[in-house]
Amino acid sequence: MTTGPTTVAVKTLRNSATEKERRDLLQELAVMKMLDPHPNVVRLLGCCTERDPVFLIMEFVEGGGTLQVCVYEGEIRKKIKIRRYLQALKNVLKSSIKS
Repeated sequence: MTTGPTTVAVKTLRNSATEKERRDLLQELAVMKMLDPHPNVVRLLGCCTERDPVFLIMEFVEGGGTLQVCVYEGEIRKKIKIRRYLQALKNVLKSSIKS
């Protein structure tokens, strides 16, 4: 049990979001619900989906979103870091789903 306030990250959609963006967010939620806790994956703490807007409440990660942390100056570095990030994410998902 934690005491005191906890900083969280809240993910939601803009009012102008498309139906595809809404489906993508709900799909992201479904995947996060399936994952076992892992030290390299942000934890889902809760969600609000009964009515719009949909909210995903996640563990706060210092330094911004994962892509901001992975991306550095220069187009080549960006592409390499994003590819590595996506490959690492795929590996984590595969191991969590097999468990």
